[in-house]
Amino acid sequence: MVYKIKRNSILDLIPTAPFVLFDSNCPLFYYWYSNETNCNVMKTLGYVDDDMVCGSISIKHVPTLIRNFFKNNIAYRQATLQRIDQILKPYQSALIPDSSFKSFAVPFRKYQNLICVHARFGKGASDFTDYRSFIGKDKVSVFADCIRSHDARNSYIYLATDSFSAKEELYDEFGRRLIVAAERAQHSAVELSKTNWTRSGVLTSIADFTISTMCSQFIGTSRSSFSALIEMLGNYPTIHVSKYNDVCTAEGLYLPQ
Repeated sequence: MVYKIKRNSILDLIPTAPFVLFDSNCPLFYYWYSNETNCNVMKTLGYVDDDMVCGSISIKHVPTLIRNFFKNNIAYRQATLQRIDQILKPYQSALIPDSSFKSFAVPFRKYQNLICVHARFGKGASDFTDYRSFIGKDKVSVFADCIRSHDARNSYIYLATDSFSAKEELYDEFGRRLIVAAERAQHSAVELSKTNWTRSGVLTSIADFTISTMCSQFIGTSRSSFSALIEMLGNYPTIHVSKYNDVCTAEGLYLPQ
């Protein structure tokens, strides 16, 4: 992925101050614990809890590391903030802020009456070229049922997805309560490696990710690292739609091996 970024000269999307590019798998940090020196440095920097045993990988520490890393090292440029504001502004007066949750980055916040959904279909069902299949199009109805079962207050719904037809189907179910980005996202490394990627599509993908951390509840896609990163930064329980079930289920946090 780092190679693709360099090759496509996407560096104008990041700050001009010194930065680091990671050549690793999402969510990036799972393997760092196995090196005791790295582990102790992360403790010193306050990225992980003092009770973590270095050299022993424990999933329970990963969300803390992810949130602290993003909080201390990730900065949003003005264009990205404007895209997020553009998407949420028509609903801002109706959304109820939740002051009890401290976001990983200012000025983001959670909303009590907003449910977020990441519906990742993948190969054969997404709007762009993809390398593998996650779920079939028949799972749109499972997302709809899951939203209804977890919504006690007639909430708004933010949908991040790789399928325009899924947006249409869920709009038929929920009408003006459904919030989506107008632009086609580019969530896939395969898509970003092509020459026809767009700056707007990249901004929308970042907006999808960020807004999805700002909800009272989150429904993700099983075995998606995009969903896993959202769950960790948003401090969500893992509720997923899977290709193997006709109802959404609580699963463990997915971290690629």
